[in-house]
Amino acid sequence: CLPSIEHQLQILNALWIGQTTAINPDDASAIVSAVSETSTYLLLKTQDKDDVENMDLESSTDIVQFFLDALSYYFTTPVIGRVSFSKDQNNLCNTLVKDIEKLDRLGRTKKEC
Repeated sequence: CLPSIEHQLQILNALWIGQTTAINPDDASAIVSAVSETSTYLLLKTQDKDDVENMDLESSTDIVQFFLDALSYYFTTPVIGRVSFSKDQNNLCNTLVKDIEKLDRLGRTKKEC
């Protein structure tokens, strides 16, 4: 069973704030990856009617926004002082790709997505 939607949003918000206080870009990328994975998991899990607790359109939109923030972070955060991505930045890229694929599969199977 999932925590209440209020707690889900608190978890995501705490993670997102964590990336702004990370010691280095690699840590920030790892935290943003966790935001992406968590938001995707919550969006996919809410499709199971037994685990939905007070999930409304506004709450879903808030969770989607965290995923979009993670995606935006990846595309807009420059790689400073490096020729290539670090391992954590590559992990973030891989996480985002996998999460987009999962959300795409869900969208293809649901009529109201």
